[in-house]
Amino acid sequence: MVLEDGAIVLTVNAGSSSLRVSAFRLASQALQPYWHQRFEGTTAQQLAGMTERLQALKARPQLVAHRIVQGGASLDCAQRVDARLLKNVEAAIELAPLHDPQALQAYRTSRELLPDTPQVFVPDSGFFVHLPAAARSYALPQALVDEFQLHRYGFHGLAHESMWRGWCAAGGAAWARIISLQLGGGCSAALIEGGKPRATSMGMTPLAGLVMATRSGDVDPGLILYLIKHAGFSAEQLERLLYRESGLLGLSGCSGDVSKLLTLSSAAPQLALATYVERIRHFIGAYMAIAGGIDGIVFGGGVGENLPAIRAAVLGDMAWCGLAFDGVANAAAIGHAACISHANSTIDVRVHPVDEERLLAEQAVQALVREPVEA
Repeated sequence: MVLEDGAIVLTVNAGSSSLRVSAFRLASQALQPYWHQRFEGTTAQQLAGMTERLQALKARPQLVAHRIVQGGASLDCAQRVDARLLKNVEAAIELAPLHDPQALQAYRTSRELLPDTPQVFVPDSGFFVHLPAAARSYALPQALVDEFQLHRYGFHGLAHESMWRGWCAAGGAAWARIISLQLGGGCSAALIEGGKPRATSMGMTPLAGLVMATRSGDVDPGLILYLIKHAGFSAEQLERLLYRESGLLGLSGCSGDVSKLLTLSSAAPQLALATYVERIRHFIGAYMAIAGGIDGIVFGGGVGENLPAIRAAVLGDMAWCGLAFDGVANAAAIGHAACISHANSTIDVRVHPVDEERLLAEQAVQALVREPVEA
């Protein structure tokens, strides 16, 4: 199925605490931004309001694209939603409990509002499907791995691919080795070489890796066993602890908001921020070792794009690897693309606003084109 010029593609990006809805118009087979709106929360009423606005503009969508964080092994690329795919995504809810329930609610609402419009699920892990085997694998018995599909999926794939595109658009070499840092409510790091992923910090679930707003990031698996044995934690209690009560919120005791923590001088908020930065630097060092050196670092996400203090803390004292950080350029780079390294730096450091919505729309359109033509 090929969409005609003038067609409207609606993207629905339901996060853990927000809903972003965008519309693109197809012109000469290129997607042109039509409008965009972000809401706190992910209620059905908000999505209904957006479709009403489109109807008022006489712009009924011909395609709807939904970002799905964890769709399981069967959702490895953008696919039109059918009963089988919907069942598989519903079965994966427990692997992304902050995101998938909201995304499925948004899907059901859009299905009711636009019953004859094709709907496509776009996996947020799609960019990481071809991770090298050593980066993808867990050191568990192979029979168990095969039975339950236990491997690193990686997430924030749309964001990391967007940062890679931003790197190239700004003149960065396509063959380069870059570390992309998606820092927002959820946080992740990725190593990209020649446009292909080599490593990523998130795992089978979006709980792993960096310290996040309310998610713990990496913890010792033995710690989990200890809590089960000695504190009597159930699976449900552990899920709540690790997804909703940990991270910056748990460590600071007051907030998971980085910008708020930066205004506080007491010990707990400062420890939370120090731990947050330490984990980011940990992955930068690890990825430098894996790649044998890097050519660039790209910051994205609400924190990465808008908080120079965090970028400065992450990049401090890195002259040892040839990185020359420009503090003045960094301070001025708020909410827009910028280079924040000196001209003599051997590692280019950039800020690039992430555009997940455009990739959502592009991949959904490609999914329709891949569909077989009926005889």
